[in-house]
Amino acid sequence: MKKILVIALILAITIMPLTTAAPEWQDCEDAGCTGAEYIKFEPWPVADDTTQAGVTITNSTATSFDWVSERPVCGIFVKGGNAGNNIYTYGCPGEDSGYGVLETDQDISHVTFCFCDDNEIPEFPTIALPIAAIIGIAFIMQRRKE
Repeated sequence: MKKILVIALILAITIMPLTTAAPEWQDCEDAGCTGAEYIKFEPWPVADDTTQAGVTITNSTATSFDWVSERPVCGIFVKGGNAGNNIYTYGCPGEDSGYGVLETDQDISHVTFCFCDDNEIPEFPTIALPIAAIIGIAFIMQRRKE
C-alpha cells in the first residue's frame, strides 16, 4: 500500500509543475497561439504608455489602441462584452508593433497579448520539484533498508 502511495505522490509532484508551466488560456487558443505565454490588460482603457511584460499601449481609447512589444507577439485577443471580439493572428515569428480595434458597438473590456514561444528556459519549479521528489524518495527507500 505504501508503494502505491509513494508512486502516486511521485506522479503528482512530477506532473503538476509541467501542467502549470505553460498556461493554455482560452484567449490565446482563440488567437491560434496554443500554450503561449500571455499578458492581459484589464480593465480597459489603460493610460497611455502603460507597460506590462514588455508590451506598451499608446493612444488607448474605448475602442482602439496602438501597441509596441519587446517580445514577438503571436496574436492579440480584443474582447468587448457580449457583442464579440476581434482576434489578430500573426503566428510566429510574430509582430513587434501594431494597431488594435474592436469593431462592435461595445467598448473594449480587456486585451490579451499572446507571445511566441522563444524557447525559454523552464521555470525553476518545473525542474526542481521532480528532482526533489526523486531525492526524497531515494532517501526514504535508503532508510527502509537500514
